Amino acid sequence: MRYSRPPSTMGTRIHGLLRWIVFVGAFASALATGSVGLADEPVAGSPANYVLHLADGGFVAGKFRETDRPGMLRWQGNAFTSPFDFNLKSIDTMQAPAPTQVVVPEGAFRIELSGGDVVFGTLVMLDDKEAELDLPRIGRLRIQRSHLLRLERWQGRADLVYLGPTGLTGWTPSPDGGPKAWREESGALMTDQEGASITSDIPLPARAVIEFELSWKNQPDFVLTLGGVGLRGGDVKKEENPFRFEVWEQELVVQRETPKEADVASLGKLDAGPGHVHLRVYFDDERGRLIVDSPDGKPLAELNVAASKPHVLAGFQLENKKGDVRLERLEITRWNGELLREPLPDGPNLRRTDGSNLSAKGIRFDAESKSFVVSEGDKESRIPLDETARLTFSHLTEIPARPINLLLQEGSRLSGDLVGVVKDALMLKIPGVEEPVRLPIDRLRSLVANHSQDASVANPPSTPRLEMDGVRLIGRLVDGKSESGVSCLTWQPNGSATASTLLAGMASGRILYKEPAPVTVTAPRVTTIREGNRVQVVNAPFVIQPIPPPQPAAPQGGLQGFIMAFAGAAQGRPAVASPTKADVGANADTAAPGRRALYLRTGDIIPAEVTKIDEKGVTIRTSHSKDAFVPHEKIKAVELSEEPIIPVRLNKAKRERLLTLPRVQKGSPPTHLIRSKNGDYLRGRVVGMDEKSLQVEVRLEVKTLPRDRVARIIWLQAEDLEAGKDPALQQQEPAKIDEELLVQALRKDGVRLTFTPDRFEGDTLTGTSRVLGECRVRLDEVDQLLIGKAIEKEAAQLTFQRWLLTDAPEPKVTEDDGGGASGGGGSSGLSSPLVGKPAPDFSLEQLGGKTFRLADAKGKVVVLDFWATWCGPCLQAMPQVEKVTGEFRDQGVMLVAVNLQESPKEISAMLERHKLNLTVALDKDGAVAEKYKANAIPQTVIIDREGNVTRLFVGGGPHLGDQLREAIQATLGGPDAKKTPVSGGTDPKEPAK
Repeated sequence: MRYSRPPSTMGTRIHGLLRWIVFVGAFASALATGSVGLADEPVAGSPANYVLHLADGGFVAGKFRETDRPGMLRWQGNAFTSPFDFNLKSIDTMQAPAPTQVVVPEGAFRIELSGGDVVFGTLVMLDDKEAELDLPRIGRLRIQRSHLLRLERWQGRADLVYLGPTGLTGWTPSPDGGPKAWREESGALMTDQEGASITSDIPLPARAVIEFELSWKNQPDFVLTLGGVGLRGGDVKKEENPFRFEVWEQELVVQRETPKEADVASLGKLDAGPGHVHLRVYFDDERGRLIVDSPDGKPLAELNVAASKPHVLAGFQLENKKGDVRLERLEITRWNGELLREPLPDGPNLRRTDGSNLSAKGIRFDAESKSFVVSEGDKESRIPLDETARLTFSHLTEIPARPINLLLQEGSRLSGDLVGVVKDALMLKIPGVEEPVRLPIDRLRSLVANHSQDASVANPPSTPRLEMDGVRLIGRLVDGKSESGVSCLTWQPNGSATASTLLAGMASGRILYKEPAPVTVTAPRVTTIREGNRVQVVNAPFVIQPIPPPQPAAPQGGLQGFIMAFAGAAQGRPAVASPTKADVGANADTAAPGRRALYLRTGDIIPAEVTKIDEKGVTIRTSHSKDAFVPHEKIKAVELSEEPIIPVRLNKAKRERLLTLPRVQKGSPPTHLIRSKNGDYLRGRVVGMDEKSLQVEVRLEVKTLPRDRVARIIWLQAEDLEAGKDPALQQQEPAKIDEELLVQALRKDGVRLTFTPDRFEGDTLTGTSRVLGECRVRLDEVDQLLIGKAIEKEAAQLTFQRWLLTDAPEPKVTEDDGGGASGGGGSSGLSSPLVGKPAPDFSLEQLGGKTFRLADAKGKVVVLDFWATWCGPCLQAMPQVEKVTGEFRDQGVMLVAVNLQESPKEISAMLERHKLNLTVALDKDGAVAEKYKANAIPQTVIIDREGNVTRLFVGGGPHLGDQLREAIQATLGGPDAKKTPVSGGTDPKEPAK
């Protein structure tokens, strides 16, 4: 790289600010010349959608409430019965929703006041002591002359190209950063995601003045590109040789590089921590010239690097390399070539629209003649208002920080002391203004409280913490009692002088008392897997698991111990959490923790011994309390073993088969999965259980199993079957919870208790469990307290809740058009991928009780006909299949009609009605049809004497008999083996329907 001159060292040190937020103009021009299109009428946000952010990282959605207490903000949360009274020291920001249309400022002038305040309006009066301004929707404002810094003509400006940003509108984040990499804060654009960039197709004139402000909370590392970037077809495109502002090892530089030359200039060092930079840039792209000044006109750098092919560049891009960055302000105007470097005068300075300047000792406004009267000694001159471009006054020095800053939708920003809230407005006491200023709430865009540098950076959220939709509040529960429509959960956030009670109908979330434990990676371990009588030793993969606490509290065994664990009397055998999807995956059958427990559909986990199961429900027992009865509809699973059971990992196919309901069982679906200690599963309906045995009905036959061999029973509820049909329903709760507010206390050891709370006193929450009756929970024993519908969502993710029975899919029926066999087999029956490969072996029960095994038929030609009684084309094709196979019976050809998941009664009735005499094999669960890919029926498969598939036809039709005859002859190796197939079949290329 060749530098045309050494890097510039001109400039001043850019210091971090105590408060990183600097309010920006969140508005844009609707002028016809080059401005972006905006709405003529303002659209206000709804106060109920405002979000108050606290200094400790919390937030709560809601609205303002009236108060006359200075320095205090009264806030009504949407989910609470009464407002919170927050001290301003505890507040960070208040954000209003962005208006759907950008609000255009009204008034002839943009007026800058002390403290960085900006308003839009009309000048009514001006003398050497004070000024009177008329501000739309705010009213008349009388301000001391010393607090008036600048009046700049707003209406009628033909040089304005862009003024913003006004949120994300018109900006495109980089796709790799994700949709939420950038967010809007008080109209500004902010990101803390490494590598995130944002681009806008801002029209950049050939000569422009660009003024921008950037801020950050941490060490800055960003690149800002002027020109040379844009959006084409949704992608960001970069031209060569743009000017770039970027950070080089804590130093802000501006640089440009072309194939022929390059130049770079330093703009100053950046302090560590929060900071802010405000620059004015003069951009002449045709000449390759860039001049950088401070806002007050002090020169900082100048680059002269012409592009190889001069052309006007457009676009603007900001990229965050590391840390965070915030685009506060971006203003682009056309440049007439004149540098705005007039020094701030001791007295006022007036700039005319023709570019000339006039300084004077005194200036006043004559409202009658609509002109400024400029005095220099005894000499006076009048400058008409419509010939005035800018009026500049001396700046105040050493302005103390003001408690709050307010940003309005049209871009006005005002700061001062909050003295109250009345009806629909905030009352703000502004320095230099005698009376409090009334600011309409519906015009508010944001409120920011000013704190010290340490307080400006929010602390990470701590506990206890209330988390709900639109709520994250660090604080504590205070004493309360349930009343009609109101819960006993009363929350007092940090920084609030008042507490408020949750509305029962709106409360859904959790109270977090202990942060989740960190995770660690353990080494591979040897695991024994048993499937039936086969044992396999494998190396299990790395497992991520929580680091257990040093000495976890353990509940006393049984029901009473479960209740006493929450009351603080934790003794006996510890319980272990039910695994979730994140722990073991959807297809895993994990080892039981070695405890007897009852799992409810609400997610409750109750350590208890199951003593009895009957047709009504389950009875649990403990030596410390009376028996408790739980009806079937409330139960999801029970663990019966005190010893850990052997884990078995089910592959996807096995799990789906286990949870698929055959059509033959639709009228009487199984209601339970019984898991033996060695890993076997049995599907059926539990009839009863006592201390010695378990009675299970399987296919209308009751079987008796020794209880000591049963490890687990999972309930397959009717609602589960409906959820299995619709994946969307799987995200809902397995058991509906009615309108009354419920809470679920959850310990780290996995014990869960759901109950209706009615009182909180001290550190104990009391209420009533639908299963256990009256219960008491000590919150110092709880990791988190789930509230309302959050219980349902949490329960739906537990392992047992994910065991859902689903109906077997109905095979498609080929639609015959009279052309013969159709679909996957084609007219020749050779196009199926099964042809030429060994036929999948199987064993099926036959109609009448015998068993057919394909392996026993080796040496014969076997024709399999997959069918169902409800399939019309199947019944039309079957007589042809039976007739043709009968012609070859003496040559060792046999027909087996494989029925898909129907009852023997249905099959026998159909055979008798159609006078058919067939060997029928019962594919009760569809497993054999799956092996032969019988997704459409009728399907006819021919298997040779060596057990290989030679032909496969899908569909029927009048020519199926001829095609089947030729295929059998070819399989037998007869004289017609090489005969061309009969014409008239369906095109082999046409797929099965």
